Amino acid sequence: MRQDSWLEKENQIEAVQAASGYGAAFNQGGPQRSGSQKGRTVKKPRDPNLDNPAVKKYREIVHLQWNHIQCDHIAYVVEDSPRGLRIWEATILEHMGHGWNPKDVLTMLKNYRVMTAQL
Repeated sequence: MRQDSWLEKENQIEAVQAASGYGAAFNQGGPQRSGSQKGRTVKKPRDPNLDNPAVKKYREIVHLQWNHIQCDHIAYVVEDSPRGLRIWEATILEHMGHGWNPKDVLTMLKNYRVMTAQL
């Protein structure tokens, strides 16, 4: 009796999946879009902070990708001048030299502020 009830449940599940198109959508990589939505993609405007020299310097030295909040912090705090970029580079190298977490951008920025105040 148990085996018969299990087969009945399995057949019911397969029937529901076939009626809803679940199996076909799963095998084809997801539900199909309607014709009016096909080919439309919404492009977000490029973040101007990605081209900031301080943000690029962080990526160049650390070899890690920042998140958008870290990117905004770096672009806001670090001066866009040769002096500011040299201090920022020295701050990153000192942070990395200590073996500290390279993703800890807030600590780097605090150290950058201290270094700019001293020089």
